[in-house]
Amino acid sequence: MTRTLRQSAERIRKRLGIFCMTSEKDNILMWSHYANDHTGFCLGFKTRNAEGEPVLGQVPLPVDYASNRPCLNLIEKLDPKELSHALLTKAEDWKRESEWRIVDHKTGPGIHQFPADALCEVILGCRITPGNRNRVMRWCRERDPQPAVFWAEEKDREFGLDIVPIS
Repeated sequence: MTRTLRQSAERIRKRLGIFCMTSEKDNILMWSHYANDHTGFCLGFKTRNAEGEPVLGQVPLPVDYASNRPCLNLIEKLDPKELSHALLTKAEDWKRESEWRIVDHKTGPGIHQFPADALCEVILGCRITPGNRNRVMRWCRERDPQPAVFWAEEKDREFGLDIVPIS
């Protein structure tokens, strides 16, 4: 029974695509963990267009942080609300991430294209190599529309980052 339930959970996981984002673009831990110790870059997206329609296919939903893992009943017909709650819940220890998610039930996991006008900003990590900085800057200049470009700069007197525009 346990093996069958695990296989059911794995089948569900393999059919879903989950796009994770944060609203904390200056979070020093996020840069350390997800941008290779500040050597990477961050993409900023619009979530809605001028008409209020979702730009990325869906509007991102906030992740809830809890001390208990949501429980799914995989024996009976899966309740979409329970599944959504399970996919949008993480342990309280991760609360600092301020995560938002888009859960894709239709096209599933993998690499997905986003509309060109969804990208509104690019933030370069404070330790990005000059070569990577030049590559990202060239990529931004060649895009239509061009995103705003920023630099994550370490603060002088405290632990933190300032996000400053690059002209």
